[in-house]
Amino acid sequence: MANLQDDLEYEDKPSSISSIHSAILESPPSCIEFFPLDPLYFVIGTYTLTSEPEKGDNDPQALEDQAGKESTQSRSGSLILFHFAHGHLSQLQTQFLSSAVLDLHFSPLQQDIFAVATSTGAIRIYSLSVADEPRMQALGIIQPFSESTLVLSLAWHHSAPSILAVSLSTGEVAVLDYEKSPSLMNTIEAHSLETWTVVWSSITHANSAYTMLYSGGDDSALCAHQGMQLLDNLNVTHVPLDDDGKHLLRRDAKIHGAGVTAILPFQSTGRPAEYLITGSYDEFVRVLEPLPNQRWKVVAEKRVGGGVWRLKFMNTQPFTTTGRWQVLASCMHAGTRILEICRSSENNWSVNVLATFEEHESMNYGSDAAALADPNDSNGPALTVVSTSFYDKRLCIWRLPMNTFDN
Repeated sequence: MANLQDDLEYEDKPSSISSIHSAILESPPSCIEFFPLDPLYFVIGTYTLTSEPEKGDNDPQALEDQAGKESTQSRSGSLILFHFAHGHLSQLQTQFLSSAVLDLHFSPLQQDIFAVATSTGAIRIYSLSVADEPRMQALGIIQPFSESTLVLSLAWHHSAPSILAVSLSTGEVAVLDYEKSPSLMNTIEAHSLETWTVVWSSITHANSAYTMLYSGGDDSALCAHQGMQLLDNLNVTHVPLDDDGKHLLRRDAKIHGAGVTAILPFQSTGRPAEYLITGSYDEFVRVLEPLPNQRWKVVAEKRVGGGVWRLKFMNTQPFTTTGRWQVLASCMHAGTRILEICRSSENNWSVNVLATFEEHESMNYGSDAAALADPNDSNGPALTVVSTSFYDKRLCIWRLPMNTFDN
């Protein structure tokens, strides 16, 4: 039976955290990620419409209103490199782009390389060096899709350094190799509406590894695709929505009450199955267990408010026998949440809100956390979190004490 926690009256009142630094940016921030090789640095992507839409829509949630339509509006964006140390925030470099930025991620294998998803069907590849003069350097632009297509999210493959999966405003998921020409390998009509998110995973069991690709769409569907099938065929292949099951392993549009916007795959110690943590516009975070009948079972869920745009593991401690996973949730108009997913030795699951950050005055789309030492912090070891909000263009930096995760 699922452990259903369906209201915002939390049983244990979460900590409310205040910022240690804030700033107002020149453009609306849409995404952020720390530099994995030196987390004193981080990159923020921005998204701006050069003219106001008729209905006032200027955020990623409303992009479908303009995708694929002729319009006098155009989108622009930028990449901003920041440095934060000893309580001081420095803006080091800004690269202005002719398209908006919707997502960015550093490669897990080549950690000085990051990819950028844009509003004009292109993926941009950059390097970041902080050795002498910190600088972002453009390495190339891939244009596999029409300029009317928005690349809504992207994900690096965990073992193939040049392979990316992207989700599109057309409802498709695509796999590409940015070092090859043509770069596009496969496209899948995964969803009937916008595909908001895509993520790779690797299941390891009995000395075997299996590659999966998950996607979530505005049609409320969660899909699991056979990753190896997508990688084995290096020719350009288009897979329709009603394919024969060669690529699509699972599809479920009944679990979520609105669009699926975030997916985190993980394995629990001693169990071969791959679990998922999902976020949705319906304001719930859920833990899903795969069933033999090609469906998922909700083993825990929690309404966290706001609409859950993105989820990130915080990697604050190793997995244990009972299982504890800390997650950073960007919850749109509700602000930022620190969550803990727990599995007991009796296999009872729960989703708990440990802390909240609610200084943002508009949509929180981008947040990230890094373990940074601060000798001036008398509260002991802590995580540094950067969170952003869209309309008010606000960047906030706050510290999360490590004892937040103590029992």
